[in-house]
Amino acid sequence: MSHLIDNALPAAADYFVAEQELSAAYEAGQSDLSACRLEADKAKRLAAQVAIAIDGLADRAGHALQLRPSEVRQQVGPLCLLGTSQRIGCIERVRAVADAYKHDELSNPQHPIRSNDDVLVVAPGFGIDGYGVGKLDAVEVMVHQINGELWKVLGDVPAAIRGWLNFLSSHGATLNVSDITVCGVKVWP
Repeated sequence: MSHLIDNALPAAADYFVAEQELSAAYEAGQSDLSACRLEADKAKRLAAQVAIAIDGLADRAGHALQLRPSEVRQQVGPLCLLGTSQRIGCIERVRAVADAYKHDELSNPQHPIRSNDDVLVVAPGFGIDGYGVGKLDAVEVMVHQINGELWKVLGDVPAAIRGWLNFLSSHGATLNVSDITVCGVKVWP
């Protein structure tokens, strides 16, 4: 729980600020993606850093519970909710974004992406992913899966953190915070 509170939540907050800065730069550049390249690169980097912080929970929880990280991810996956809907594939995408940032090219067939190039900044995000997920009609960081689907990182980050909060609390971890909002989405309680 301390890694989630001390590392993953601050990384998510930094990423959310970068997404807001990206939107402001995109708007100031009159919807020209090339005018906000620096902000886009920063948002991608911070999306990867929050993914690394979130995925690091699998090793820590696995060690504490004497489980393989893959077993822990399998248990966390169904707990990843956005609103009342399960965010299917969220944990796998977060893991893939973290691994792609660290290794660039991915060879694990379980990853839904091939490389760091599949983590991209796309504009606009309206009509992609789910209704009300991420920013409406704005540029944002997305994951382009091997199957052609695009998923918003702004949907995966809060869902993954909610999944981890649910998993850790179900295993006896205590949380001394009453409300947690991640990327503008309330995830706890």
